[in-house]
Amino acid sequence: MEIDVKDYISEDKMIEIAEDTFREQCLRHFRDEERFERILKSLSYSIVRDLVDKEIKGDVAETIKEGVVECINEKDYSYHIFREKTRWNDNSIAQTLLNKAVIDNSKLIGDKCKEAVSKLAHEDIKVYISDAVSCFVEDNLFKKEKD
Repeated sequence: MEIDVKDYISEDKMIEIAEDTFREQCLRHFRDEERFERILKSLSYSIVRDLVDKEIKGDVAETIKEGVVECINEKDYSYHIFREKTRWNDNSIAQTLLNKAVIDNSKLIGDKCKEAVSKLAHEDIKVYISDAVSCFVEDNLFKKEKD
């Protein structure tokens, strides 16, 4: 024997019961307003990010590769543009392109680093090393004495 709920409860009443049950579950699960807001923001961000990632293809990806530095110089969008892989998400397209550009240009990057270091005066290098050692000693040795 099958019981059809529609024989006993109207469509409007079923909708009302569903809404009330959903509302109660949300309140119980998200009683902490900050937690609810954080989850809602994360969900919104994920939805928008996924939609944007799907739409960025072809020429737009090349535009990101070539022009992202200018955009970041105006405001700090680096977290959103260069999103690294997490347990839940893959690298953003811009992060993937950046990683590839670094690998493709590793020799050039290495050469530029060597050139920059070779242009430093020995006195400048001594100052940089001295500052680094001082910071290390301050951060690690003196900190332990205070604790």
